[in-house]
Amino acid sequence: MYRLITPLIGSGALMTVSMSPVLAQPVPTSSSPSPYFSAPQQHAPTNALPKGRAQTQGQAPLQRRPVYASARPGLGNRQAAPTRPYPGATPAASVPKPMPGGRIEARLGWDRLMASATDVDNDIDGALYGFGVGYDKSFGKYFVGAFAGIDATSGSVENVSSIDVVNGITTNTFRETVEQTFQRDLELGIRAGYRFSKYLAAYGSVAFVNLKSEVSTETVTIEDNDNTDNVPGTESTPVRSGAEQFQDGWRFGVGSEIEIVEGVFAKAEYRYSDYGEDELGLDVTRHQMVTGVGLRF
Repeated sequence: MYRLITPLIGSGALMTVSMSPVLAQPVPTSSSPSPYFSAPQQHAPTNALPKGRAQTQGQAPLQRRPVYASARPGLGNRQAAPTRPYPGATPAASVPKPMPGGRIEARLGWDRLMASATDVDNDIDGALYGFGVGYDKSFGKYFVGAFAGIDATSGSVENVSSIDVVNGITTNTFRETVEQTFQRDLELGIRAGYRFSKYLAAYGSVAFVNLKSEVSTETVTIEDNDNTDNVPGTESTPVRSGAEQFQDGWRFGVGSEIEIVEGVFAKAEYRYSDYGEDELGLDVTRHQMVTGVGLRF
């Protein structure tokens, strides 16, 4: 308690005033909140530097990274940053082209030719080799196309027949040997298939085929071939003749193709061909298993 003595104005009396000491109250700041005082909060500008970063004198002011809008739900008006390719990603230009397109191929396979008649049944196994070209057009995962090709085989059929002509006690025999050698085989057809991927496809095909063969005939006459005197008959000089023969037919096939590397493919195919009856009365059909490799362009 303090006493303050002051003179009264206009009198000689003194007045005593008692005062109690008042404790000083600290001035509240923004760092020490008080229920009686709240300092205004300061908001950093949008281009303020992150904590721990200082701006060098004379350096251009740093800006915050832009925020992009995005169509993804929950992101509001924000936008995802532009995507960048991952390191080592395959460029689009190096992705293999789809299988449909022009192609050329070489093929090799097994061939069984069957030439049969009423009393003749010939099965001839041999090798097949050839090449072909084609073009396919894609419709989604399906494709259709046209193709042409030529194959060659080495099979042949030989048929020997003889006729005995009796003239009294003399018998003359006429023997004829016919050999048919099958040569080239042409095809022109269409196919349709399904692409399981850019690398694998399966297809079915139908084609018109033309088979060329060489027919050679040898005729021999054996005179007095009755063997009554144990003396063999006299054989004449063989008479030979030859002619080309062409047979038309149809071919049906199923197969698959796989792309080994870009632009190079391998194939496997089964084919059945029916040529009908030829000029010698033989019904000609064939079964083939074909493999091949080719280029696509």
